Amino acid sequence: MDNMNKITITDIAKKCGVSIKTVSRVVNESPDVSDATRQKVLAIMKEEGYQVNLLARGLKGSRTNIIIVFTDRHQEEHLSTWHNIMLKYLFQFAKENSLKIVMSPSNSEKYLEDETDGFYLLSSGIADGAILLENVHNDKRVEYLEKENIPYVVFGEPEDSNIHAVSLDNYDVGFKGGSFLMEKKYNNIAFLIGEKKFLSTQLRMKGFEDAIRGHDVTYHIYTGVDTIDKAYKKALAILDELPIRA
Repeated sequence: MDNMNKITITDIAKKCGVSIKTVSRVVNESPDVSDATRQKVLAIMKEEGYQVNLLARGLKGSRTNIIIVFTDRHQEEHLSTWHNIMLKYLFQFAKENSLKIVMSPSNSEKYLEDETDGFYLLSSGIADGAILLENVHNDKRVEYLEKENIPYVVFGEPEDSNIHAVSLDNYDVGFKGGSFLMEKKYNNIAFLIGEKKFLSTQLRMKGFEDAIRGHDVTYHIYTGVDTIDKAYKKALAILDELPIRA
């Protein structure tokens, strides 16, 4: 086909020898198509360079099936090991449920409505909702999502019970860690943890401190350590200041 003419769903149907409705079902990932037909249509679409217009498809059903996942910018070091694990399972879930994930760095202390931030997609109606992987007290992004009536969920334990959230048991994580160290009889502990402004960090710290309360322990909590590289460098610095004792 002449490259000047844009390939259409009608062209795909003719080349496959199927109805336009069948091609539409394949495009919209409907289960009401045999695997053989689906593979045939997808192969022709790939061969002809047919691109699915996700926005147009979403507008037809008032949904785009696109979800924005926000991670805090962390001084432009966006992803930690924890983020990578969470994103892995979010991508897997999205694939199984015919959703698309768009990851966007953001600032938990404000929201941006420019083209570099996922809020631009939400405000433009190009995405259906949002997932916030971190949150802080009086999170401005949550205020925006509530005001604009945009579906969202926060990972963690917000201070406001009205905020839509999935608990990550952050307090329990800190408590179990502290309890384990007490069982091992450690009495000089350096606790490296992320930025203090995040509620998840505060809950882990509280759990840890509750677990060691009443024990004869010397401990120091170092916040702002949110990457493996930072943890490594901080550990070296601590060992230089506080030599290991048997």
